Amino acid sequence: MAADAWVYYDSFKEELLDKTHDLTTDVIKIALFLSTYTPSVSSDATYAGIAGVNEHANANGYTTAGATVASTTNVVASGVDSIRG
Repeated sequence: MAADAWVYYDSFKEELLDKTHDLTTDVIKIALFLSTYTPSVSSDATYAGIAGVNEHANANGYTTAGATVASTTNVVASGVDSIRG
């Protein structure tokens, strides 16, 4: 099954703008969730609040709680902003 687009919660985008998060120095992690999990981007979700809710289990090289993104680059293409790891 192909992966869907990454989901960024609205609160994360706001926190980037007010510099709560610094993509050059903060530890950024990414986690995998099953297709049965439906994120609500308008919620103030934190990983702690959704951990264990349809997250992919430890298997095939994936570790529950996600992996640390080694480096980040902000890319704007066709008017769409995305953070690449």
